Amino acid sequence: MSKKLGVTIVVIVATCAVPAHVQAASDADVTCSPGVLCAESTVITEHNVGNIRFHVGSTTVGECTVGDLRGTLTAVSSSGFEGNIETTALSGTGTGGECTGSFGDFTFIGNVGNGTPWCMRALATMNADEIQIRGNSCSLSSRSITFILNSTTAKECKYNRVPAVVGSYSTNDSDAKISFTNAAFSLESGGILCPSTVEVDMSMTLEKATTPQTTDPLNIS
Repeated sequence: MSKKLGVTIVVIVATCAVPAHVQAASDADVTCSPGVLCAESTVITEHNVGNIRFHVGSTTVGECTVGDLRGTLTAVSSSGFEGNIETTALSGTGTGGECTGSFGDFTFIGNVGNGTPWCMRALATMNADEIQIRGNSCSLSSRSITFILNSTTAKECKYNRVPAVVGSYSTNDSDAKISFTNAAFSLESGGILCPSTVEVDMSMTLEKATTPQTTDPLNIS
């Protein structure tokens, strides 16, 4: 599987501004080699672990077997990181590499409306092992996230989410893993065959892109 993935992570360190009795819950060190923080502007990629699942409650309505995201770290410190997800590419076992679903094979489109870039971040002000994705670049004001599932039968189903997607990251793994479960998106536009709400489950490894085809592991501690 091609290890391409786009991720972006920004750091807000409030150590000096926080009273002594308040302790930050999260301390996310992202390292590109043992004990060495990744540099800002590091190109990062993410690829899926297991299928990416779209579901309505317990019913799976779509699955993609390959997920490739790519982005750039924009801020890194000893207590957090932030970066921009710039491209998203999902594919599956359907016709022409499309993802498969109960409403027909479909294509995931992530660059329309409030599509990419998206900001991925783990900050000192968050809970332990928490990571978030919100709409827009990390340097700009937050906005919603939108994407389209374009299927053979339901046609274009456009989904939107205003709050940031909240997930978790694993620590001290050779390949850092980021997971999101039951991230709900509401139908913004589409026909009667489009589910009114879909939830997304995905787990991705986070890696440093050394060339367009090769990657090195990242670690979060």
